[in-house]
Amino acid sequence: MHSADSNKLLTPVATTTELPRARNGLANRISQFRGLFSKRDGDRAIGCLSASTALAQAIAVLASPVLTRIFSPDDFGCLSVFAAFLSVASIICSFRYDVAITQGKTEAERVHLLYLALLVGGAFSVLLLGALLPLSGYLSRSLDAPQMRNLWWFVALGTFSIGAYNAIQYFALANKNYTAVGRSRILQGIINPGGAIALGMIVAGPIGLLIGNILAGSAGATAMYQACRQAAGNVRTKVSDLWVAAKDYKEFPLYGSWAALFNATGLVIVPILLARLYSVEAAGFYGLAFRVISVPINVIGLSVGQVYLAEASAAWRDDKKSLMVLTRSARRRLLPLSGAVLLGGLAAPFVFPFVFGKAWETAGLFAAALCLQAAAQLYTSPISSVVYIVGRQKTQLVLDVLRLALLCGSLFGARYYSPDPLYAVAFSALTMTVCYAIYSLWYVSLSRNGESRGAATTIAGSDSV
Repeated sequence: MHSADSNKLLTPVATTTELPRARNGLANRISQFRGLFSKRDGDRAIGCLSASTALAQAIAVLASPVLTRIFSPDDFGCLSVFAAFLSVASIICSFRYDVAITQGKTEAERVHLLYLALLVGGAFSVLLLGALLPLSGYLSRSLDAPQMRNLWWFVALGTFSIGAYNAIQYFALANKNYTAVGRSRILQGIINPGGAIALGMIVAGPIGLLIGNILAGSAGATAMYQACRQAAGNVRTKVSDLWVAAKDYKEFPLYGSWAALFNATGLVIVPILLARLYSVEAAGFYGLAFRVISVPINVIGLSVGQVYLAEASAAWRDDKKSLMVLTRSARRRLLPLSGAVLLGGLAAPFVFPFVFGKAWETAGLFAAALCLQAAAQLYTSPISSVVYIVGRQKTQLVLDVLRLALLCGSLFGARYYSPDPLYAVAFSALTMTVCYAIYSLWYVSLSRNGESRGAATTIAGSDSV
């Protein structure tokens, strides 16, 4: 990358007559990306992912009243603890080589990265299983979750299941196969609650909720791989290819994986500490509240973010100035949706008892406390992949470490201030909101720097073709 930039800088500076032609060429390339999030291919891509995710989330929401009558708050508390460990482990299990797939410059390179991510994820899951089995008793006592005593091995199984799904999903996104991603989400939306309900009517305890999550990840990965198999099968991969890919993208495991670890921990530390500082029941209330308030993030935010990652990666390679155009378009679309999330969250205390039953009234109060954080997350997270695109994983790592420290401090401070877990949820939500505001400003700054670099490169290099 540095050598390519150096060659451009060595090109003679454009003359006065060549400058209009250079600017016209730049304008033509930017026009290809302008309006990506409001019309044509970009709109169809986001629509495909949003519709499929919305359908999957709608199935989950419709199934929630049934699930809350089959499973107890303690069972959902175990699910929250399980999901917290699983979300962290599944994100880092491939050492972020899964995200690197979208940055591959050729089809062969993307295939090599896919197999590398699956191999690393499998090895990580086996090591995790070996670590969890002897620690299962200690973890269950520490988290006051005795129901999890014999269920910790499901975390390792789920890690590989979700990790494989993530790797194949990034490969599909890199190839802009949004239809395959959308279909896999619908399948997951059916299998997750369906499997949990079926098992919950047969086996007592939280095991049905845990297996439902694992089955959903496995089914989604299998279905998506079938759709992408032709593209992957056209490339032969040798061990030497995997080694080359690992070295070429070493920034992702060295910095990206650690940043992802602290980032994911910051998102899931709340239910873990609620279970430890208060009760598993409090973690269960939080789990349901966060699950419902996060529906717009999982439907719209995830879809916009994945299309942004795929398109912005290509834009960065073709014309750096277009990156800011994409960022502005994404933020304009997300702003009114974030406002809707904020207003919807304020109504949660009145809606939750009616929909989920009187026993879940506290979860409605938690959802109201979380609505500002959810709105800020929806506005910020979809453009967070700009960090990987421009190669600023080191700074992201530092910010994520600081955020985790502040978040833990807010939870322990709330426990010292009051025995009511609602204070802990509110304090943590306020901390996360401030952090998201800082992140948002930084992500825009990165995009703007890319705009400046793109303009400078174009004028220096000219349209010498």
